[in-house]
Amino acid sequence: STLATHFPRRAAGWVVVVTALVSSVFLGVEGAFLFLVSACVFLLLRAAMQRRIGGTTGDSAGAMLELTETAALIAAVIFSTFPRPA
Repeated sequence: STLATHFPRRAAGWVVVVTALVSSVFLGVEGAFLFLVSACVFLLLRAAMQRRIGGTTGDSAGAMLELTETAALIAAVIFSTFPRPA
């Protein structure tokens, strides 16, 4: 609850926007795709934690990090198998 009380939500929103822009600029379509996959997995897991345990704990935050990273890596492998236009 301390984190929720003192967390700078506006700054967190800007971090998300800047991350999306940077990943798109440096990695192109693949970066935007990976960011989108990561954001979707994060939001789904966060909603599940809110519903199931009423918030986030340190353990659930760690699990969410690992699951989001795994989803991004799987998405990168899947994306890399698509043929590239010449």
